[in-house]
Amino acid sequence: MAAMSDAIDVLIERTGSDGRLERTNSGVLIHEWDGETFNPPLVLHVTADELATTIRDNAAEATVAWTSGGKPQEKYGWYMLITHLDEAITVRDETQNDLALGPAGIILL
Repeated sequence: MAAMSDAIDVLIERTGSDGRLERTNSGVLIHEWDGETFNPPLVLHVTADELATTIRDNAAEATVAWTSGGKPQEKYGWYMLITHLDEAITVRDETQNDLALGPAGIILL
C-alpha cells in the first residue's frame, strides 16, 4: 500500500516550481499553477491508486511521444500526465474548479 500512496507525492514533487499542490482526502488541491493563484483552489479528484495506474498505462504511448520508441518508461507517463494537467488548467472556464482523470488525460467536471 505504501508504494501506491507515493503517486500523489510524486505528482506534487514533479510539478516543482510550476505549481503549489497539496494532498487532501479527496485528491489534490491546486493552489497555484504556472504563476496563477486559485482561490478557491482547483481540486484534482484522484486516488493514489488511480494516479499510479494512469501513469503505468500511459507509459508506452508517452515514451513514443517523447522519444523514438523503445521500452516504456514511467517518467514519460509522468510527462504526459503533467502536460494534460497543464492543458486542462489552461483551457478551463474560471467556474470549473474540479478536475479528474479521464480516458485521454484530465477532464473538467
